[in-house]
Amino acid sequence: MYSNEQEFIKLLDDIVSRLERLERLISNSLYARQRKYIPQNPIGGMSLHNLAKRLAVSNMYLVQAQEQMSSDDFLKWSRSRDPMGRGWLFSGDGNFYPESK
Repeated sequence: MYSNEQEFIKLLDDIVSRLERLERLISNSLYARQRKYIPQNPIGGMSLHNLAKRLAVSNMYLVQAQEQMSSDDFLKWSRSRDPMGRGWLFSGDGNFYPESK
């Protein structure tokens, strides 16, 4: 099929290079799409759905993070994902509120 091993390795390298380039394009496209709409903080707090969009995670992932992390860890985690670097806290009313600085 291939005349020599070097030809085969060159072909494999080319395939790997193309796949890596395709993966970067897809990743950049998904990242841009997720960041396209960033819900702002309403006065009455932010719903789970809107905060999940803002942090670019699923609703389920946000619920799991909020339930499994301590308040301090959730605050740090949400701050690291928030486009403006805000940390968020869950309130008993079912909404999330930005940390007061």
